[in-house]
Amino acid sequence: MSIAIGLIGKDGIVLATDSKMNVSTETGVNYDDNNSQKLWKLADNLGWASTGTQQGYRQYLLEMCQRVLRKNGTDNLSEEAIKSLTDTIRNDFMNQVKAFGDELARQLLTTKIAIIVAGYDDDNNPAILSIRTYATASGIPFIRDIRHDYCIYSADSTAENLIIKTGVIHRMKHGLEINMLKKLAGLLIEETKMSNKAVGGKIQMATITKNAGFSFVEDNEVKQIADKANTFTLEMTEAIIKWLGIT
Repeated sequence: MSIAIGLIGKDGIVLATDSKMNVSTETGVNYDDNNSQKLWKLADNLGWASTGTQQGYRQYLLEMCQRVLRKNGTDNLSEEAIKSLTDTIRNDFMNQVKAFGDELARQLLTTKIAIIVAGYDDDNNPAILSIRTYATASGIPFIRDIRHDYCIYSADSTAENLIIKTGVIHRMKHGLEINMLKKLAGLLIEETKMSNKAVGGKIQMATITKNAGFSFVEDNEVKQIADKANTFTLEMTEAIIKWLGIT
């Protein structure tokens, strides 16, 4: 599953993912792709981060949702956009599962996807639409949620535990600056890399602000954040908080 993160601050939103994906070929060969794209610009003021299933299907869903948004003429996380995106993803995912036919039993346990869509809502407040859906032997659960603090989809609980241990979650309620959130996102991914081999490759990161909309963070800045994050251990709570600039 790897990792995708959305963090809301007082001056914007940060999205971040790793870039590792386990790929299965038609001949049954499995290999790791460390250059899988998981973070995209959905619209001028919307970002999309996703994990799970194969990259081709994730990109297919992205492009389908982009067409829906263009048709509706919206580039923010309005109620109309939320409904359109949710309905589009749910309906297509269910159709894909039904189309498995005789291979349903095998595919049910491997078909899953987690999506984070971030932007500004109708009240011009930063918000995150989180969507999780997966196939099981008993049906196709579809979980949709609107978040106003953060969202993490991860291969394990390392990132969540780090947020709790450092007390960052309580500080986030008062709004952290976007530069702090970029550091935090990098730290959460790098720490998860160390604890779980399903997470890897370079960090992909983007910001969404009221004035600038969606923009990718430059690779050199992301690398500097990742290199510094790698100097910490989970036990170095005070040093981490100091580096983040949280008082």
